[in-house]
Amino acid sequence: MTRSKLVLTPNDPQVVPADAESLVRELGTLGFAGRPFLLLGRTHYLPGDRFLELVTFLGCSPVVALVPPLDAPADPAAHADAFCHVGIWYAGEHPEFIRGRNTAPPRCRECRHREPDWQKVIEAWRSSPEDYRWLCPTCGHHASPFELDWRQSAGFGRFFLEIWGIHPAEAVPGPALLETLRHAAGEPWGHFYWQGDERPSMLP
Repeated sequence: MTRSKLVLTPNDPQVVPADAESLVRELGTLGFAGRPFLLLGRTHYLPGDRFLELVTFLGCSPVVALVPPLDAPADPAAHADAFCHVGIWYAGEHPEFIRGRNTAPPRCRECRHREPDWQKVIEAWRSSPEDYRWLCPTCGHHASPFELDWRQSAGFGRFFLEIWGIHPAEAVPGPALLETLRHAAGEPWGHFYWQGDERPSMLP
């Protein structure tokens, strides 16, 4: 089963919130995150009472499930994508590249060159993450993979806020949610969409 998520992370992939527990409390007070529950060995959160105010769903009449279906099987992982819920993942001391089935070739932000061999770019970056710079074959611009335009189909970071059950371009984070996250990390946050068979933290 293909799973879908809206994933938020600080714009600077090195940045993490100073206190994740405080962030969870702030998200609860804001009405974004509700009651905790276990899923795939991690703590997740049901949507809070202001979830639909803090996440803007696009389209005319979106149908948004905020609780597990009544006929859900006993294994929570089997219906993980059937309703919206919130997860937090800390990747570690170094930024991770998160991609899914939906990841599109990135573009140079200077000339919009499309990089079809992006997998090789990521391999080179992983071999030398501090020093590697991609060279645009069209305009000669040098850039970190962080600085390419992944068109909200992949992302880099050490700390991720996942909103499960949201398909690409189905919803965007609202201003109040983004401001709470900015305050927690001291850095603006961006977002991307992920689709795949497993959670982002299990992807290469």
